Amino acid sequence: MSDSFKAIGKVVSNIKRGMRIPVNGYSGEIHIFKDFEDGLVGIENNSFLVIAALFGSPSNKPLMVYPRGDFSLELTGVFSLRSPVRPNPIALDTVELIKRERNILKVSGLDFYDDTPILDIKSYSPFNEIILSATQEKSFIFAKLNVDERKELLTGFVKKSLGDISQDSIEAINFFLELINKNVVIRSKKTKYKVRGSLKFLETVVLISGATIHSGRLEYELDKNNSLEIIPPPP
Repeated sequence: MSDSFKAIGKVVSNIKRGMRIPVNGYSGEIHIFKDFEDGLVGIENNSFLVIAALFGSPSNKPLMVYPRGDFSLELTGVFSLRSPVRPNPIALDTVELIKRERNILKVSGLDFYDDTPILDIKSYSPFNEIILSATQEKSFIFAKLNVDERKELLTGFVKKSLGDISQDSIEAINFFLELINKNVVIRSKKTKYKVRGSLKFLETVVLISGATIHSGRLEYELDKNNSLEIIPPPP
């Protein structure tokens, strides 16, 4: 198999290699090379895009790493993580398309450095790519984040998925932050919830937890006051 790819464009931004990328990404541009500009026809019909990028050369990097560099966690295979340490340095990112100006895509939620080669772009389909029941037994993503960063991450996730942040959504996020701080694995199949509140509150709970009524992981009661409980309480 060939180990070469043809870049279709590159990232143009103020975030250079070695700088810290915000938890929820940042606003930047993707410049598509003129030879591939025709491939952008109709792209404005999409609100979100999936971007494939190249961030290095194939190498004999280790296949087991400590999640997020936390040596207190067990060594884990890279194929079960989102680690940048991979045999083939291909990265995927989902971004919001703000505007297209000919061969330039203005996006938000970008997770790549300036000058990163872009390999491919495809439309993001919420009908095919959101799996609410997906679980991850250990919340590695929160291991190295402080309270403010955790809130920023959850808020960005909800806003990207629902399009806005209501007061009910904020309350749901705060409930989950309390659970995460108590080391509750919020998307575990073993974690069940009892939810009371508005439909918007329920929508946010389902989005973050992946729990649904038909899965048996969630009980819901319409109420004017929002509340979230674990059933049964964790030991």
